[in-house]
This record gives sequence, C-alpha cells and structure tokens, in this order.
Amino acid sequence: MQRITAFLFLCFISIHHLQAQILPKEGRALNYRIIGFSFPPVTNNSEYIFELAIGSHNSEESFKKNIINTYICKASRKIVEVPFWGQEYTWRIRSANEGPGAISSFHHFSTLFKNKTDSCKVRLRIMQEAKKYKEGYVFLDANKALYNMKGEAVWFLPGKTFLHVSVRDMKATPFGTITLMLKDEEKVYEINYEGDILWQGPNTGAVSGNATEHYHHEFTRLANGHYMALGNEMFWESPKHRDSSAADTNLYHSTEPMPTIIEYDENGKLVWSWLSSGYFRTSDLINFNTKFFVQKVPVDVDVHANSFYFDEKAKVIYLSFKGISRIVKVKYPEGVVLNTYGAVFHRGVPEQRNGLFCEQHSIKHSPNGYIYMYNNNPCETGHSAKLIEMEEPASGKTELKKIWEYECTVEGNYSKESLASGGGNVMELPDSSLFVSMGGAYSKVFIVSHSKDILWSAIPEKWLPAQQKWSVVPQYRASIIEDRKVLEKLIWTAEKHK
Repeated sequence: MQRITAFLFLCFISIHHLQAQILPKEGRALNYRIIGFSFPPVTNNSEYIFELAIGSHNSEESFKKNIINTYICKASRKIVEVPFWGQEYTWRIRSANEGPGAISSFHHFSTLFKNKTDSCKVRLRIMQEAKKYKEGYVFLDANKALYNMKGEAVWFLPGKTFLHVSVRDMKATPFGTITLMLKDEEKVYEINYEGDILWQGPNTGAVSGNATEHYHHEFTRLANGHYMALGNEMFWESPKHRDSSAADTNLYHSTEPMPTIIEYDENGKLVWSWLSSGYFRTSDLINFNTKFFVQKVPVDVDVHANSFYFDEKAKVIYLSFKGISRIVKVKYPEGVVLNTYGAVFHRGVPEQRNGLFCEQHSIKHSPNGYIYMYNNNPCETGHSAKLIEMEEPASGKTELKKIWEYECTVEGNYSKESLASGGGNVMELPDSSLFVSMGGAYSKVFIVSHSKDILWSAIPEKWLPAQQKWSVVPQYRASIIEDRKVLEKLIWTAEKHK
C-alpha cells in the first residue's frame, strides 16, 4: 500500500512539474503581445514545431483551420509576438520525433484589451521611421505602455495598484525588471513583465523626518542591485542671516521641501542618504545672494530638484535643481559637495544668469566623461528646448564648457515658449546618439545622432471625439529599450517569478 501511495505521489509531482513548465499558464489573460512560451522538453528531441491559432479551439479540425503561425524551435521555449489585443489564442507543440508524446495537448490564453492599447483612441504616430534601433521599444509614462519603433503597443502596465495613478520614470533595469514611480502617491516600485510587484520602497520617513519619504521624479536600480531615489525633507526654516550687518534679520526662509537622495539594499534596508538642507544652509545661495545684503528682501528659494545621476565607477552623484538652474556634484559616500555648476553667487556681486542651461531636466554623465542634459531653456526668449553636452572644469574651477548642442524642433501649432518648462529627458545610446523625450504639452520622442541626423521620431496622441481630431498626450518622461535582447531578458526573468 505504501508503494502504491508513493507511486501516485510521484505521478502527481511529475504532472504538476510538467504543468508548471507550460507557459503562459492555461487560460491566462496577458497584458502583452510579445510572449515567452515554454514547454516540457522531449527526451532525445532537438527540434520542435510550434503552432499558433487564433481563437479558442479543442479539436484538431478547428485548430488547423485557424493556424496563423508555425515556427521551428531548437529549444523548449520560444518568444512569439501575437497580432491582436483582446483576442483568444490556442497553441501546441509537435515534436520532430514520432511516437508517444510527439504532439502536445491544446493550450489556451488571451490578450487583454485596454484603452491604452486601442490604436483608434491612443497612438504613437511615427513621424520619422527608424534608421537605427529598429528593434527598440519605448516606454511612455503617461500612456503606461511599451511601444515598438513602428508605434504599436506591445505591453501595458496592469494591476489595480497602477490603474488610476500618474506614473513617472518607467524604465527597464539591468536585472530584467521594470522600475517606476507613482507621482501623487509618492511611492516607488520594481515590477516584472507580468506586472507583479517585486519590491516597494520603504516609506517610513527615516530620512525625511516626516510621515513618508515623499519620493519624486527619479527612481533607479543600481548596478550593485541597490535602489536609489529622490525624496524630500519637509523642511521649513528661517535661519539668522550670516552677514554681520544683518545679524538680527531673518532674511532667508524656505517654504519648499529640501531634496534628499536615498539608497536601499535589496531587502529595503537604508544604506545611505544625503540631505540637501545641510548643503543649502552654508551655500552661496543664502550667504552671498545680493538680495539679502543690498535689497534686504526676504526670499523664498525654490530648490526644486528633478533628477540625479549616480556615476557608480567614479563614485559621484550629479543632482539637478531646476528651480535654481544648478547642478551639484556630490562625492559618494562621503556626501561632500565637490562642485557647483550654474549661476554662483559672490559677495557684493550682482546675480548673473547662468548662460548654459535653465530649468533643466534629466542630468546624465556619459561614458566619455561629459555631462549632458535636456535643457528646457525658458530663460532664452524665442528658443526651443536644447540638448547640451558639457565638459567639466579642471580642479578648483566651476565653469562648464559647452562642446555640443542641439535645438529641439517643434512641428505643428505649438509655440516654443509654451513647451519649455514641463518635463523631458534624454538617454545616451550605445552608439552615442541620444534618445529624447521633449515632455510637457509637446511630448515628441526622437533619436538624434551627434551629427544631428534624426534617426527616429514619433509623437503620442489621443483621439478627441468631440473635436474630431488627434491631440498630443502630454508625457513627463519616456525611456528606451535599445535592443531585443533587453526585452527578452524582461520576458524570461518574469517567468522565474511564476
């Protein structure tokens, strides 16, 4: 009796194991059209025939009539793109070897249908077909979707957690996952391709001293597996002025949150943080601003930050303050400010506008050692946003040197000035060309080479039934998966979590 029980148990385990190897799971409704199929290998088999039919079928005759694709597989898994959203599909595997088990049973799944993937309502209109990166994919944060370079949606963000919220900074990580931020909820997440939440940022207020960490704008998974995010210290103060002639006058105060940078390990343990309030208390912004000494005017200083870049090899962090058009370079992990780029105040000297950049977004550092950014540029009347690349100064100097610039073009009935200040970002690609999202009301995305050749461009739009026209969908940021291998890693990593 014990032998029979053991045998039945082993049979159950074997069947369960085989079922676990079959993906997508039976009857699963998918939030993507590029699908990782896997199935149990057949002994001594080196080749499989994968058959895909549209519709749900359980008979040989019905299935064969509706086959839309047949593939030869050399391994027991295959990535296949199905053509339609909101559609049922049936698939099976045939072994190249004859005999028992040569033909699998029928397996069924469907793709979900959402407004975000309905091309009659929302689209990514291609303006310049891809000359390079034809196998790339683009995340649009406002659309909560991933598009191929033909403008077709291939994935969307699923789940109730992300249903009625504004998403920012959605991008792929080197670990086959996706990181993103919820703007209004001030939360950060790491998810897989299926949309399962793998990691959520602690929100205890251990750094901010408040109820939460007030995450905003930027959230990144580092190469060492840790997580780094921008937060805010909810900080209001009116310190005594440091100048002896105004020793008893409270001329400076901040009603703006002070940005923080927070690093966690994989388990959510706080491992490092940096608070900008310590820097600003002793900075030139407070101590040498002419308004404090000459005009004796109390000033609210907007120290709003919107991006950072961590150069993990050089162990420095570049933090971008939009409100004061300033970049601060911080030594990691010491937290010492190594340099300040932008308008710098000097005792008794009138403020001079930073002539290189204004209200910038998306600070980055390239492998060749240059700082580059998306320069929103509202300070320069009549000019559009620009991409700029700059060389850092020698030790002891503070002035950046511009070595390359590209003025972003605007098509259609949009004024350059109205587009200048809202969002936008830039990412360097392997061949040094730049992927750009202009953000704001005119959210064109494009790739431009250093020779200023447009390699691809598109614009996200939605259909307005009342006006019977297409209108731009404002984005804050966009990101790119530059090749198919990165997408495949997303797909297969997600299968590990099933």
